[in-house]
Amino acid sequence: MQDKNLAESHDTYDVRARKILKESWNNVRGVKLKVWLSIVLYAIASTGILVAGYAAVSHYMFGYIDLNTFNLAMKNEDYQILVEWVRWLALFPIHTGILLLAVNKARNLPLKLSQIFLPYRYYFPLLGLGILLYVVLTISALISTIGDVFQSIDLLVRFLDLVVVLFFALLMMFASLLVVEKKLPMLRALKNSFYFFTQHWIKIIAIVICFILPYFIVMNILIFAPRFMTAGVPDYFRHIWLALSTVFIVASVWLVPMYLNIIGLLYKIMFDNHHVK
Repeated sequence: MQDKNLAESHDTYDVRARKILKESWNNVRGVKLKVWLSIVLYAIASTGILVAGYAAVSHYMFGYIDLNTFNLAMKNEDYQILVEWVRWLALFPIHTGILLLAVNKARNLPLKLSQIFLPYRYYFPLLGLGILLYVVLTISALISTIGDVFQSIDLLVRFLDLVVVLFFALLMMFASLLVVEKKLPMLRALKNSFYFFTQHWIKIIAIVICFILPYFIVMNILIFAPRFMTAGVPDYFRHIWLALSTVFIVASVWLVPMYLNIIGLLYKIMFDNHHVK
């Protein structure tokens, strides 16, 4: 009966990219500091877990801890995976907490840094969503091998794979916010997220691909560029890389909060004025 009511409801909404982009940019001023403080806190906690984890591995492997044993522990692939999993399990709710700041900004509500820790109250439903997304990413990695086998359709396969991954990533993202914000069980959050998200999923994914993804692709290229530099690279190339890196780092101060605001505004448009079953 509940599913029938959901299907028959008139809870529709509209996505206007220009309006969302403009409002998300205007909202940067009020959320920028809190977002970056939360990212700094996340980075500190992440680094602390990594250091503690590899120190524990070093002591377990060698019976003592020094710089050499610590470096050897970091190079052990089995323990690398273990420490990374511990870090993810400890900190993944903060991802939703940072998005919650953008949601509250979209509603013009007061922002508190402590809000990023609210999702820990809903740890296990969020863990279920995280595991589901991990399964999707694993399947995606297997699908991408099709492009390696059939070179003629490699580009098409990779584009479709990107769309599928973004679809499920956004679906889980909205579901996680529903778990925390609306206090819904995991399955109900997924059902509502799917119902509302699929109304305009093409527009939403297009916004992500056109306005958010290029920034992170360029940043990723710039971050890893030094690894590909050799002694034969002209100095002007290094200067260009340094200039571009500086521009993008400075721009990140505004762009990262803006991109989070886009998600916050989309969540508000989808769920604030409509019935969540």
